[in-house]
Amino acid sequence: MIILYILAPIACLFMLINFIGLFFPRLTRIQESIIINEKPEVIFPEIVSLNKFVTWDPWSKRDPNIQQCFDGTEGQLNSKYSWKGNKEVKEGSMTIVKIDQNEFVEHALIFGKGNSNRAIFKLTPTENGTEVIWGTEINMGKFPMGRIIGALLKGMLSRDFIQGLEKLKSKIENVNK
Repeated sequence: MIILYILAPIACLFMLINFIGLFFPRLTRIQESIIINEKPEVIFPEIVSLNKFVTWDPWSKRDPNIQQCFDGTEGQLNSKYSWKGNKEVKEGSMTIVKIDQNEFVEHALIFGKGNSNRAIFKLTPTENGTEVIWGTEINMGKFPMGRIIGALLKGMLSRDFIQGLEKLKSKIENVNK
């Protein structure tokens, strides 16, 4: 009888969480931007090169023993970056699937053995330089709990994107002084 009093609230809580999860979106969209005081053609090589990406992305430095592999022609369609790291970095790959010179780069992202997602970088000239937008779309699947995790992930990844964009801005503006 005591087990019933313990399991019933747990089952109700589980059902409530799953019900609430139905109202969260399947796709988690994250987008952050920054203004860099430079022209798009100066910034573009940093975002189209996967070898350069790992010098300012917010994750590569979190594991000093990260295993990184680069395949394909650097900065071209189908070039690929794969990594395997600690619990924080995990494993995955990103492949360039679209390039518009000095304007746009799109990556296909795979985390672990999960779904294919996408990430984009967009460059837009402004009065003060170039707006750099870093965005991603992650499919959290059909399960309600995954959708709730997507909402939590959004906050964490937004902070990471801002940190990465700030490192990119510092790298470009300090090199070109």
